[in-house]
Amino acid sequence: QLQPLIILQPDHIEQALAMIEETIKKIRDASSDALCVIGWDSIAGTPAKAESEDDYDKLHPGIHARRLSAGLRKIVKLLAEQKISLILIGQLKSKIGVGGPRGGDMDTVIAERPIGFHSSVILDVVRIGYVGKKKETSTGIIAKVTCKKNKIAPPFRVCEVPIMFSSGIDNEAVLLKMAVDRGLVEKSGSYLRAVGDKKNWRESEWPDVACHDDVVKRLRIQLAKEQRDAFARWEDEKRKKTERAVEADEELEGSDTVDGEEDDEDDDGYLRVDRDDDDE
Repeated sequence: QLQPLIILQPDHIEQALAMIEETIKKIRDASSDALCVIGWDSIAGTPAKAESEDDYDKLHPGIHARRLSAGLRKIVKLLAEQKISLILIGQLKSKIGVGGPRGGDMDTVIAERPIGFHSSVILDVVRIGYVGKKKETSTGIIAKVTCKKNKIAPPFRVCEVPIMFSSGIDNEAVLLKMAVDRGLVEKSGSYLRAVGDKKNWRESEWPDVACHDDVVKRLRIQLAKEQRDAFARWEDEKRKKTERAVEADEELEGSDTVDGEEDDEDDDGYLRVDRDDDDE
């Protein structure tokens, strides 16, 4: 649906931040519970106001980070209160004077510090291959997605997804890979067969099968059930760990002895040690 899609073209970062703030207020004035996602593509391609107005030879080091840090401190509060998601897209660039014999990560993102501080989820998407046998005739890319930060789920997960040039992420291919990894689909060479089903398909026929065959519906139900069971097991382990920690704290608080003997304590709070005359 492109009807509720709004495209804005700001001239600089300051104007983009002001547009985001104004858009949030207008959306919530029109509807208090409408789902909304704001995308900024891209931060690296949006200049600062000083960069767009000054001469080309004038340098402004760190101006993107300063402007975004000040703007995000104000916008993040509005996003949290109004339950609106903001997606920031940036491109990698190479650091100067890093790498070589000294080592170190040579890749960075414009305004990496303020974006990383205010973000709830950070995904690193890197192309590692192409869909098809040749690069010239490929219809998409294979991307490696690494979760660098996640406040709502366990971070540092890695996955590979096919991204088609015409339709984005190929959901059917992702479904097939998940089913094969979990043993729901058996793969023998270039043939596929669902567990409990006698029908075989070629791997190249999977896009058509995913659109028409009922086996895909069964796979989706089984995968959803496995995810629910895995989440339930995680919740149970978390509850047991909490109960063990509480029991350990109670045992520690309930023990009033040191090395199996009780300590005598005077009224003033000091320990009183009784010694025999023979020990003196």
